[in-house]
Amino acid sequence: MFMKSITKRWFLNSLSLVIVCMAILMAILILCIRVNLYGIIKKQLVEEVDNCVSYFEKTPIYNLDDFNSVCKQYASEVYSKGQVYISDYKNNVIFESSNFNIKNSIVQNVNKENLYVYKTDTGEKYLINHKKIYDYYENYIGTVSSVALLENADNIVLSFILLFLLIFFIIIIFIVLSNIYFIKSITSPVREMGIIAKGIAQGNFKAKVVKKNDDEIGDLCDIINYMANELSTSEQLKNEFISSVSHELRTPLTAIKGWAETMQMPENRDSETLEKGMRIIVREAERLSGIVEELLDFSRIQSGRMVLMMDKIDILAELDEAVYMFRERAVSENKKLIYQEPQKISPVFGDKNKIKQVFINIIDNAIKYTQSNGTITICIREEGSKVKITISDDGCGISREHLPKVKNKFYQADHVKEGSGIGLAIADEIVNLHDGILDIESEENVGTIVTICIPVIKNEQNESYDEL
Repeated sequence: MFMKSITKRWFLNSLSLVIVCMAILMAILILCIRVNLYGIIKKQLVEEVDNCVSYFEKTPIYNLDDFNSVCKQYASEVYSKGQVYISDYKNNVIFESSNFNIKNSIVQNVNKENLYVYKTDTGEKYLINHKKIYDYYENYIGTVSSVALLENADNIVLSFILLFLLIFFIIIIFIVLSNIYFIKSITSPVREMGIIAKGIAQGNFKAKVVKKNDDEIGDLCDIINYMANELSTSEQLKNEFISSVSHELRTPLTAIKGWAETMQMPENRDSETLEKGMRIIVREAERLSGIVEELLDFSRIQSGRMVLMMDKIDILAELDEAVYMFRERAVSENKKLIYQEPQKISPVFGDKNKIKQVFINIIDNAIKYTQSNGTITICIREEGSKVKITISDDGCGISREHLPKVKNKFYQADHVKEGSGIGLAIADEIVNLHDGILDIESEENVGTIVTICIPVIKNEQNESYDEL
């Protein structure tokens, strides 16, 4: 599981970067320490040789005897520390302050000026500095050599390497432990959210993620919990919708079946009964067809397959037809339907069948939720570049709690009334597809006002449509 997890990627990325950076830093520090140590040793060797040569230059030297005499005087009066060799021009060592076993090598290489590193067969390294001495006549008479063993410096460098490696491993251990703690604080909630999400996917909408920190992970916990609540609400509304639609479909089917069976009975075959039965069957079949069409429209809207047959239409004529359909029903239910019809309204660009469907849904709701002796008022007028249709009633109204949700799919403010709960959602979507606005104002026990605004065709557009 580690090989597939974010923990692996985190460790590989962070540790790789830290190891590379620390290795580069350690190499730079070791190099600086080595250069500084070697620099100090070189400086000491140069000072020792220069001091010795300066001493010889203070006393005139005419021959080899004078040179030997000055060497002895230097050894007794001046020399105090360091590893110094003094040899004459014949490579005979006159003075030596060290017991290094490299005297022969030093003498053999007196012609090498300045500093150089000499390595023995046993692996020991020495830093050697030569400088020639000249007599009074500027003739070469001897050489001063200063020697330093580099083992101590190398041991110091090795000690620093070991110290840095120890610090390096301590830092790595600290980073690993802190990363484990930090990654666990991320992966544990993510793993828990994954389990909760699987439960939600399987229908357990009551599952909740515990929010432990107020950060991005905490925000993700809030989002998942919000998603679970929304899915739970949608699931509940969907179940209520299915129950409601089942009832809606069963009612006309029951009426159709019942009257068909009644009409089959020999004693009920008189013309009056047959006419009444056929009238009810046709009416219920139309009702059933309307429900099915409404469901199909909703399915098309949900899947984005709603296609409008757009054309220049007379919106006043469509509203007239919709009002006419409900006049008889309003009279039969003892409700007053007032329609304020203007003389002329500019045409709009839209789908006449869908526009009429919107009017039918809104007027049907207004009549359904208006009590006996109530009034439904419908008016249409042109305001600027839009046609404004207002359908108002003095029915039961909608409470403040339900008003913001009545256009949501499956939502029913009053579960006692018949209906699928998708009529307003479909109407709102159709109006939106016509670049219009459907607005609902309502007050409980006072009434409801539904306003539909749809843009009219401009004069220039009107002329082009006439030419077509």
